[in-house]
Amino acid sequence: MTKKIMLIKPAYETDAVWDTIRTSHPLGLWWIGSALKERGHEVRLLDETVRGGGLEKKIMFRREVDGTESRDIPSELSYQDFQLQKMHDFNNLSPDEFAEKYSAFRENKIVRDMVRTGNAIEETLEEIGKMDPNFVGIPIFASCNYPAALTLANAVRTHYPRTKIVMGGQHATAQPEDVLAGGADYVIIGDAVKAMINLVEDGSNMRLIFGGVSNIGDFPLLDMDLMAENSYPLRPTHTYNTQGRKSVDYMFSKGCYRSCEFCVAGEKENQISTTRLEQINEQLKRFADAGIEEIVVQDDAFLFKPQTNLKSYLALMKKHGLYWQDNGGIEFEGLTPAVIDMLIEYQTIGGGRINSLYVPLNPRTGTHTESALKDMKRRFATHFSHIKVLRESGIYVCTSEIIGYPGQTLESMDEDIVLHQQLVREGYVDKSMTFVTSTLPGTKLHREHHQNIVNHTDWASYSNFVPQSRTETVRDIHDIERMTVRRNKAMNDVQVSYAWGSTFPNE
Repeated sequence: MTKKIMLIKPAYETDAVWDTIRTSHPLGLWWIGSALKERGHEVRLLDETVRGGGLEKKIMFRREVDGTESRDIPSELSYQDFQLQKMHDFNNLSPDEFAEKYSAFRENKIVRDMVRTGNAIEETLEEIGKMDPNFVGIPIFASCNYPAALTLANAVRTHYPRTKIVMGGQHATAQPEDVLAGGADYVIIGDAVKAMINLVEDGSNMRLIFGGVSNIGDFPLLDMDLMAENSYPLRPTHTYNTQGRKSVDYMFSKGCYRSCEFCVAGEKENQISTTRLEQINEQLKRFADAGIEEIVVQDDAFLFKPQTNLKSYLALMKKHGLYWQDNGGIEFEGLTPAVIDMLIEYQTIGGGRINSLYVPLNPRTGTHTESALKDMKRRFATHFSHIKVLRESGIYVCTSEIIGYPGQTLESMDEDIVLHQQLVREGYVDKSMTFVTSTLPGTKLHREHHQNIVNHTDWASYSNFVPQSRTETVRDIHDIERMTVRRNKAMNDVQVSYAWGSTFPNE
């Protein structure tokens, strides 16, 4: 029997002081919806951050977190006025003065100035009413958006009690019982493409459904019509400027082998799987036919087996004359001479070019009592000339550092600032982003260092940009805030920082 399914990416709630407003195509929802539609079901996919001009709808509020209790308080501030004042203070106050004025950590509770970006709940409910779906799927794509997802789920339950609510994603996989208690009828743990099909078509006696780890080669082609009502800006909010080219996020593979402690992709059960080349070719053709000119690569292991995989991916993108950039992270260690040659060749032959590469130089494993970049320079000295070659070929190259990683001291963080400034000044990279340790549920970092988190239910802090955790030697969270401001100021002295990669842009 044909069912009606609405998949909804909720509006985005972020810390207005520390966080950026970054949104991208929800690939997981897109694959789920495409698979269901392929089987004859009626499917709508709503990205409420962008649909109907959602990015222009910004509402400020204040969130107070006291122990396990949290409450949101309406604010009279406009987002534009708040940002103007914040940037004025950032440019005119010292790091210590700015951090004192804007600190979220107040006595025994956390107080954050927040912004909600996207359509109001009432607008989303109106669209649900038009369809009257059997199922509504809501992802918790990261722990920072857990409250927004629960708010939407409970609104759906109140207004449409017959509709079954299905939730999944990173946070639901890490803490499924809490999500179930929070408002879901079903929680899918792990990959949801096959699990959602089985639930829709066969039902389930279990409310916790184990999706396991799927092979990306079994995923369907992305249905372009399914995403048509979501208007993503020509200038992306989450990655480097495409210069007016229409872009789309895409993954050629899933899983990783680097085992970065802060990331779920490197968990040992997440073995790397790749999409069949004929399927990639057809997908790229669909993208090109829909007017897509640039691919934003989100793979966690894009350089895995480069002589076979990367070589094939590049050949297919070149065949369709596509520009591309990497947003998921090109591993610095993998930039061998052979890989560099492949990338440079893409820059010189035929249509399409490489627009940007993100090459992280931040800690991945263990504790770091010294500068992570200093360690990289010692172990991979020859690779630094490689990234300079990429930049000199016309590719925008950016990197990052993580503030507050386990083992770091204030001295090692200061040393990293100087070394990253040097990278920019000497022409190795265009920009070095300032990340802050996000001790994400479901990761090794969370399992081994969760005690460093100030408050585990401070959901807005589970972001790459928001101070959240202490280190073993830096026990005052205010020091992490001060260091975050100090690094942003120092990097702005030597680079252009854009809003997609910094909450303190100087563009």
